[in-house]
Amino acid sequence: MVKKIMVPIIIIGLIALIGFIGWSFYQEIGTNKPVEALLEDETTEEEKDTNSKPTVRKGVNPFGDVISKKGLDRKIVLEYIHYMSHQKVDAKAKWGFFEMTEERINWLHDAVQKYNNQIGLTKAEVAILDRWAKGDFSNIIYDHNLVHKVVSSEGIAVEGGRATGVLSEKEEKAYIENTTEMDEVRN
Repeated sequence: MVKKIMVPIIIIGLIALIGFIGWSFYQEIGTNKPVEALLEDETTEEEKDTNSKPTVRKGVNPFGDVISKKGLDRKIVLEYIHYMSHQKVDAKAKWGFFEMTEERINWLHDAVQKYNNQIGLTKAEVAILDRWAKGDFSNIIYDHNLVHKVVSSEGIAVEGGRATGVLSEKEEKAYIENTTEMDEVRN
């Protein structure tokens, strides 16, 4: 009788334990942060206001990641550029979004100026940030598709994600307001 009761309890306990370990592992991989950091509540009452977009937490870069300028690599920089370009281009499919802000562009541009010898961007990829830092988005379709091609070859981008046009100011504003940023997903 006791065995009949204990077996289901042990099985349920093991399933719960495996589920928790799987969830913890998924959370750690998805954020590049230790599980302990995920369980800490670092938001202030102001940040919890549902009427405003979350602000970037202290101690992280403008993209919400715990990666310094010196710690960037080519893949991460290209993902940042790619996800920011989504607000300005029309494509059948888009995955990933960071609002394109002056702070983010300048932060990336500065990082590449200082550390590109270890980041390893090509001249064409550096030129994207040079143009963006000057407020020049006239080649945004080319910029997006160049980076999209690279990240697609690494299996990061989605099929059908090639830019085919430029969003109007109204479409861009709607995209920004209705799309969840990657840092909001990770935080």
